[in-house]
Amino acid sequence: MKGKIVKEKGKLVIKEIGSSKSYPILGIKGITDNLIGKECEFELKGLFVKEITLEGKVYTKEGIQPVKQSKSEKQKVKINTSYKKPKNKSYKESLESPPETSKAPYNFVPLNKEVVLLDKIADIPVEVFNGKEENLADYKGFSTYHSSLNTGYIEIEIEALTPIYIRDGLDEEEVKEGKESKDKSEFFNINGVPKIPGSSLRGMIRTLVEIVSFGKFKNFEDKRLYFRAVGDKTSFGKYYRELLDGKVNGEQKYEIFAGLLKKEGRRQYSIYRFKNKKFYRVKVKWTGDKSFKIKDKELKIFNYYNISFDPKSAKSGKNSYSQKHPIVENIVFTQNSKFKPAYLVASGKLGKQKRTQWILDKEKSGDIDRLSLENIEEYQSDTDRKSINVLERKEYPVFYLKEKNRNRIKAFGHTRYFRVPYEKKISEHIPEKLKDDERPDFAEAIFGKEGKWAGRVYFEDAVLISGGESLGEKIPRILAAPKPTAFQHYLEQKGVHGKERNHWDTNVLIRGYKLYWHKDINKNPQYWLASKEEKEKKNVITKINPLNTGAKFKGKIRFENLTDEELGALLFVLDLPENHYHKIGMAKPLGLGSIKITPKLYLIDTQKRYESLFEDDNWNLGIKEVDIDEFKSKFENFIKIKSKMEHPSSLWEHERLKELKAILNWENTKQEDWLEKTDYQELKEFRDRKILGKSTDYGKP
Repeated sequence: MKGKIVKEKGKLVIKEIGSSKSYPILGIKGITDNLIGKECEFELKGLFVKEITLEGKVYTKEGIQPVKQSKSEKQKVKINTSYKKPKNKSYKESLESPPETSKAPYNFVPLNKEVVLLDKIADIPVEVFNGKEENLADYKGFSTYHSSLNTGYIEIEIEALTPIYIRDGLDEEEVKEGKESKDKSEFFNINGVPKIPGSSLRGMIRTLVEIVSFGKFKNFEDKRLYFRAVGDKTSFGKYYRELLDGKVNGEQKYEIFAGLLKKEGRRQYSIYRFKNKKFYRVKVKWTGDKSFKIKDKELKIFNYYNISFDPKSAKSGKNSYSQKHPIVENIVFTQNSKFKPAYLVASGKLGKQKRTQWILDKEKSGDIDRLSLENIEEYQSDTDRKSINVLERKEYPVFYLKEKNRNRIKAFGHTRYFRVPYEKKISEHIPEKLKDDERPDFAEAIFGKEGKWAGRVYFEDAVLISGGESLGEKIPRILAAPKPTAFQHYLEQKGVHGKERNHWDTNVLIRGYKLYWHKDINKNPQYWLASKEEKEKKNVITKINPLNTGAKFKGKIRFENLTDEELGALLFVLDLPENHYHKIGMAKPLGLGSIKITPKLYLIDTQKRYESLFEDDNWNLGIKEVDIDEFKSKFENFIKIKSKMEHPSSLWEHERLKELKAILNWENTKQEDWLEKTDYQELKEFRDRKILGKSTDYGKP
């Protein structure tokens, strides 16, 4: 039977071609949203899909297998593929076997499928804050204590299980002197007393509340990320190279041009297009990482030079990405009436591969293309660009992609293979219901929402009460962590095989909340310290002065008018299961910042507090220590019902929270190879785009 994978009422089904019938896809591995719209063959078992054959793979409940091929078909695949046979692995395995897994000092808690939202803030319906109800005066709101709600404080004792470090801020004089925060190594302190800032505790606890309460996912910068994948050997590299030829999914969507970019006013730029769409190259001899020679003339990268060249001397060349650009033999660095005037555009070295630079014919076409404000802002937001910012020059020759038949520039750059923004923004990888703005989740209700309502919880600084010996000024290993551009970590990669990868232009979801593994660096104190070679990199190293393992702090979290469930949410993430701990501060990827929090709950009887001044010869404060388990249970039961868990013994048994629990579990540090399993991957591993498994693939919940 033949059909097409579609989504009906939020569920994946196969719609039979030539019929109105649809068949549910239940439990078949590897069938995800990125396959929607694909035609396939399928077999039924009763009314349900038993097997799906799609693009050379067979999908079943047991897993994914390649379609059995005849000898002639195998030869055909071998001829048509562009992949090279990898060492120590058969060709067939390289295409069809699951990708190798990666390692990282972090992992992710998946996004929640269900969102738990609330109807009230204190006694005020949400509609009041959304402007749909006028009589705010009808409610007590935040201006008074509610006898039916909880007011009091949580006393927390914090013990450092590893060295801990939170950087002190620059004072006014240091700012005037032009000092950078990375050069100030002192631990955060007030008048010499080390403290953990309330703001740091607040951020850590809010994230955990969002996770365990099945809240919304809104704490992200919504933008288009930039990328460049010239030599990438996965499907992503193919996507990039086709895009720089103007193609998206095989369709010619853009045209590639070159021209002279000129700054013509504040945030106003125009590109004077060159007539010749043929881009030439010239061979160079590198004399250093930032310099090269052409005919004994020393030149610098990230510059352009006026030259003359002879187009007739150009010979057809083919670079490693099958993009043909003639290589010019005759160029001079003076005007020559027999030659054509041109620009030599010098980009970076790109390892040992690059042996040429670009030549652009200066002749103008008469067309002028203007950068939009979006072009400018997106280019400026690309903080990962290590080369030249052409917008800081008065003029510069550039290459650019322009949408066909439309006056819209997609992207531009200083070299033929420049960094380009993805088509999709980060928000397009997050389900709409996780971005709902009408009703609050637990985190918004408790911590407040800017411009709508204030928070009802207040974090004091936690003060050092014992231990806390300084380790002295140290230089940690350079933190060169993969960023969201590392899509093989940050995006779901379910069902991919061989060299296939989901990236930011694929219809998949983000992995979720990023948290760092615990590491018992007390057993290996040198693990987190910079090597001799790293210490010589003065421009990227930083200095820190951590407090040693065993430091103890005490602080308070004050709250007003919280429901039992809201208070339970705070206590649930503060009072973790046995041997499960929090992380805070700097250098978490290197193992610093593991802390044990012990909470005590004190409620204030606000009515009793103001009935009399004294009680048994003491001030009548109306404060009483209360057991926390009752509130935790009320929160758990509320979330278990709302998240549609089936017969759970504990909220921690939910599949999502098992992933969180694994990351928080200190017992995992006892694995013999744990520091290796949770270290940063080597550059070669990163280039191979190895996929990061689930947290439970590495550690126990």
